[in-house]
Amino acid sequence: MTCKLCCSQDVLPFYSYNSFTLVQCPDCRLIYQEDMEKINTLNMLYDTYNIHWIAMRDHAVRSTFGDHVAFQLLLLETFSPKKGQLLEIGSGTGEFMYAAKQAGWSVTGIEPSPLSQAYVKSKYDIDLIPSISNLTENVSLISQMEEGNTQYDVIVFWHVLEHIDEPLPFLSDMRSKLNRSGKMYVSVPNQHSFINEVLGTSSPLYTEADHLYHYSVANLYSLFTQADLHIDTIFTRQLPEAFYVLVDQHTEYQKYSFTERMGLFAKVQAEQRGHEICCVMSKKED
Repeated sequence: MTCKLCCSQDVLPFYSYNSFTLVQCPDCRLIYQEDMEKINTLNMLYDTYNIHWIAMRDHAVRSTFGDHVAFQLLLLETFSPKKGQLLEIGSGTGEFMYAAKQAGWSVTGIEPSPLSQAYVKSKYDIDLIPSISNLTENVSLISQMEEGNTQYDVIVFWHVLEHIDEPLPFLSDMRSKLNRSGKMYVSVPNQHSFINEVLGTSSPLYTEADHLYHYSVANLYSLFTQADLHIDTIFTRQLPEAFYVLVDQHTEYQKYSFTERMGLFAKVQAEQRGHEICCVMSKKED
């Protein structure tokens, strides 16, 4: 195997689960799935994002908005206050698409799951562009649009990059669709997160079979630089309620007073160990 990030030929075992094995590059420390070229990402997507997933998302719509969409909109207001054309890759059940549209954006979404497409149309009356292949091949997907040459003011993909088997070509494709002054917004699970510290290899960030890569902040710096993207800001974010649950599961931290927990939370954020990495990028000058 060759590391897709640093091209190292070496590999270290990380952990073997029932249906897949994770390995780690000893040079850049990227964690990724073994034998990735054998994975049918489209079949994996259909298996994962099924009717039960749709029902779960529908039940959790309030927390999705409160914990994620509201924050994502604030991020856009901070770095892209002038509304324009917005493209979302992997729109899921459409909460962000709907909210961004209400906030004044002209929205376009690509979503491979037919069940998700139907749900978003029924609930939010938004037509998502279906894909006929995996998300890595987004050049062909975007060319299916009526305005295939559109240059977007904003491109977002929230918790999508970890599912992409060829991240560098994907990012290069997205860069080509971004206008000169546009911004790209990305979030991924954080390899160096507090949840991974507390739960180790039992962490859901590791056990999800559709997570092909597990990135650190350093990994993303390298990846985005290779894709000729300028990082405007990069930081990690930790949801407080999830943090409290994790503290209660840790033999040492569960003894902490609330004051000590506040201090620990601040330390986790300061050390970039939140549950997700968030990044805003722009094009480097050609």
